[in-house]
Amino acid sequence: MRRAGVASFTLVALSVGIGPAAQADDFHWSRSEALVEKGHDVTVTLKRDHAEVRVVRTVHNGGDRADQALFYITPGMEAVAVGLRTMAMVDGKPQWFTGELMEAEAAAQKYRELTGIGGYYPKDPALLSWRSQGTLALQVFPCLAKEDKVVEYTLVMPMHYEAGRYKLVMPPMGTDKVVPRGTIVADQGTFLVDGADKSGKLDLSAIESVEQIVEPPGKVAGDLAVVPFAKERALLGYHFDVAPKLSTVPDKARVVVVIDGSHSFGEKRIEGARAAAKAYLSHFDGSDVEAAVIAYSRAPQAVTPGFVSVADATKALESATITPKNGSEMALALERAGELLASAPSSVERRVVVFSDLETRAELDPARVRAALPRGAIVHLADLDAVAGAYLERDDDDEWAKVPRSTGGVLFRVASGSSREEEGTRKQVFEELARPMRLDHVKLGGAGLDGADVPETLSEGDGIEDHRLVKRYVSFVTLSGELWSTHFEKTLEPSESYGRTRAALVFGSELLGDLTEEEMMPLALFGKAVSPVTSYLAIEPGVRPSTEGLEWGGEVGSAFGAGGLGLTGIGEGGGGSGDMTDYASLLKALVTPGLRTCNIAKERVSVSAESTYNEIVAVDVTVADDDSKHSKANCVTEHVWGVRLPAEFADAEHLTTKLAL
Repeated sequence: MRRAGVASFTLVALSVGIGPAAQADDFHWSRSEALVEKGHDVTVTLKRDHAEVRVVRTVHNGGDRADQALFYITPGMEAVAVGLRTMAMVDGKPQWFTGELMEAEAAAQKYRELTGIGGYYPKDPALLSWRSQGTLALQVFPCLAKEDKVVEYTLVMPMHYEAGRYKLVMPPMGTDKVVPRGTIVADQGTFLVDGADKSGKLDLSAIESVEQIVEPPGKVAGDLAVVPFAKERALLGYHFDVAPKLSTVPDKARVVVVIDGSHSFGEKRIEGARAAAKAYLSHFDGSDVEAAVIAYSRAPQAVTPGFVSVADATKALESATITPKNGSEMALALERAGELLASAPSSVERRVVVFSDLETRAELDPARVRAALPRGAIVHLADLDAVAGAYLERDDDDEWAKVPRSTGGVLFRVASGSSREEEGTRKQVFEELARPMRLDHVKLGGAGLDGADVPETLSEGDGIEDHRLVKRYVSFVTLSGELWSTHFEKTLEPSESYGRTRAALVFGSELLGDLTEEEMMPLALFGKAVSPVTSYLAIEPGVRPSTEGLEWGGEVGSAFGAGGLGLTGIGEGGGGSGDMTDYASLLKALVTPGLRTCNIAKERVSVSAESTYNEIVAVDVTVADDDSKHSKANCVTEHVWGVRLPAEFADAEHLTTKLAL
């Protein structure tokens, strides 16, 4: 069995060595330099995890004979072709003819037949074929004398989630003579072109990147692709995208700031706590927010007369005298905070932040402090260090971490500094006391994910993405973590549309080298992609005289051997252009997941599904050596009846698909 690097067809040798351009596309002719490229129009549609790129190429033949246009297309290593159309005039009106995805050798042979002289009913084909990863060949014949010829192909390119945006890296486009021009649109949200707001007709050859700006639905969005393609072989791909903003500061809240006023905390830390508390409170600008400030040593000390406005609480922090004293009765301060919050309206959120060094008497251990926590409030402990600069780090390992975790809060190790020059930094750092801004303790759950590299923390706007080949079907992937100390999880189930996209994009990925040609075929057909084993052939009703066919063999064109670039003499071996859809593989991908549900282990299962178009109308299932009194067969039967056939079946008027599993 051959790997991706070895094609199953042969190429006609070049008479002149001409390779692909280093930066973009090459255009050539077979007969006369009077055939030139006239237009290169592109529409880029951003779809978050991938972009769809429709490319229309127009050539004009100024010569006296029909000619063949040859494009050597280099759309980038990750790009994959998923469609081809050719335009013809029918009854004086332009009409598109859609290409068929065929086995590569059959498509090449058919193209050769249709473009030869005599013997065949004239049809005018366009062939889009694989040359290597990141390189395609497009051949179009005939380009009639004194006329334009228009052909369109569609590419898919992956987009990656970075810093809260979906980013598309634009490959070089166009030839040295024709500039690609086109429009960029987004299926949702807005976009930036090289960091700027641009619209209208753009020179796409000068663009390096495009970023789609659209908030994922919910806190974390994502997709899961699971595409079985052989026995114990499946393509797995997923991405999780953390929203640019995971949470908001509550619009309605009662906030209590507690500052350690003990000697161990000291004057320098007290000043740091003032600055940190002011930075924290600055994030509460809602319609119904009030704050109270308490200092404590042996007993609580009111810095504000109960709840006041945030502005007044900030002024009190600036002006109040907090003299270090003996005693560190944090529990009494928390009890006082609870008394204040008890009178708060039920419609508001309750928050408490304690700035302390966590130094207490021996009996006042974390368990006793925990017993004093206000009911219904999220409490953070901020262990403040007296160092320059501002920082905030989570600590879940200390025994004190159990105190805030019981409320949904966190133990943070912090420093604030106290200078005015650090105000901007402080505000940014202490926003995380006001709202959760990252997922901590991140884990992935799901079969087949052994060895997945997952960061411990995902901040706002972060994303993770993984694509691999696995030995078993994966029915779900779960991302879990904590927002502060509240558990969060997002579970993805397989998406047919994302599976189709990833099945195509595997031919632009490093996974390609791990596939045999036999394994490539079901993936290419499911993804509708040009690959080492598949090509697109588009045929329009022929209008040329049969004598205008290409002369195969001998010298053709002014400087090229057969086909100018060695692109036309592709196929050796049979073919036809019948229906090449692999219905069995499509049905197998849908039936296989049900086997495990039905407790099928080593039993051999035969399935026969009769369908009319994309509706199953009859099912017959046999399970060899079934000792379950037919319960397993009945289970599989019910599963098959529940299958929703994909769109590929819609063109099959009547079909019986048989599987041996």
